[in-house]
Amino acid sequence: MPHYDELAVKHIWPQFEADDKISKYLPDHIQKDRGPSREYFFNVLNTLYPEYLQQILAHANKQRMTSEGEKGQRESIRIS
Repeated sequence: MPHYDELAVKHIWPQFEADDKISKYLPDHIQKDRGPSREYFFNVLNTLYPEYLQQILAHANKQRMTSEGEKGQRESIRIS
């Protein structure tokens, strides 16, 4: 998993915090400001929701590698 800011555990973890499928594989007490271990969290997420992980990874790559993303639109050069 690339270390993109938008793919940080602190951004994705809140969506799955109450998910029963994932919570049974994570420790009972996780600090609110930290979330679970990055590697472990993404391994569990990929095992239980592989299509979701592929979607967010594809979206993040598309936003970073093309000019479709907001940042890319600001930084792209138009040639006429």
